[in-house]
Amino acid sequence: FHTLGINLPDIDRSHVEQLSLSAKQKQSTATGTPDALSALKWYTRSALARFISAQTENENKLAEQLNLTIGRTKSYRCIMVNVNKAEDDTPLSIYMDLLGPHNKIHQSPDETAIHAFNILSGMASARFEAAALGQNGMGLYKIWQQMPADAPLIFVDEDNQDEFAATLEEKKFSSTMVEYFKSLSYNKMVIFPSESAIVNGRSRWAWLEFNKETYQLVSVLDSGENGSMVENVVGNPAEQAGQYMVGVLVGVDVSLWSVAAFSLEMADYNKILKAAEKFAKGMSNNFGVGVKIGDLAIGTDIGGSPAASYGRGPKAELSPHDSKLTNNILGFGNGYNDGVAYYFKKAK
Repeated sequence: FHTLGINLPDIDRSHVEQLSLSAKQKQSTATGTPDALSALKWYTRSALARFISAQTENENKLAEQLNLTIGRTKSYRCIMVNVNKAEDDTPLSIYMDLLGPHNKIHQSPDETAIHAFNILSGMASARFEAAALGQNGMGLYKIWQQMPADAPLIFVDEDNQDEFAATLEEKKFSSTMVEYFKSLSYNKMVIFPSESAIVNGRSRWAWLEFNKETYQLVSVLDSGENGSMVENVVGNPAEQAGQYMVGVLVGVDVSLWSVAAFSLEMADYNKILKAAEKFAKGMSNNFGVGVKIGDLAIGTDIGGSPAASYGRGPKAELSPHDSKLTNNILGFGNGYNDGVAYYFKKAK
């Protein structure tokens, strides 16, 4: 089941309150148990609204702090929420895919202010996308939390992407991941963990993708989405009196309906934003040779523990020596540091 939003407008705080009130009124007057299609529509659309409202508030605040004029006149916000179930005995999975999340900057005092906006807004969006899916939402930050503190990061760009893709292929990584790195654009750079996390008994990977020219960034999951995921959001479908959609989606019932009833205003918004800022600053302080995930001050994610289980199954590992730092990457690190420093100077 897919919910695709194209050219989605901003939602400011006043309109979030209006939408939340309207949604609660409609739910309170609903009769009977909603069918699977209704539950899916409500859940996915409320997730989109939560993400957009948080992103809108954050971007407007950043623009004010950095003295920028922003607006999506030619850059359209495009987001998909995908609900799928592969087999009867597998958990229901939900993904948020940020297909076009970036704002357009029309006026800026200098280029560093643009870089600062793109870095901080991207870091925040990587957290918002997980929180928007509800208490069990998982994104890059929660996955990276499962890494050993001394696991180095690997830097990949056009100078070493072929070598890195060949390494993934040799070590039997998924075709999705191999093809991603084979087709990595010349202006992109990836920060990739050297060890996987174990989620529901499987190795899972997540990484940061940067545009080396604009410093726009997105988090990427090993399944290919630019975003976040939920597994086991409605528990074990086999143990529930679930609804059925074309024999594929099982267990979409009142449990998912209750998740959709969350407020459209993201809980713990300020704490989530502070955690994103802390992560961006930690990355800046440690950009260079031998960066370790444990030094990035990832902290604890807001919104409760994910329903997925961690720590079961064999971990996959990559040697950081498989990918050497290039002059391009070192230059990018200097620009990243400048952008983050600029933001914190203005945000005082």
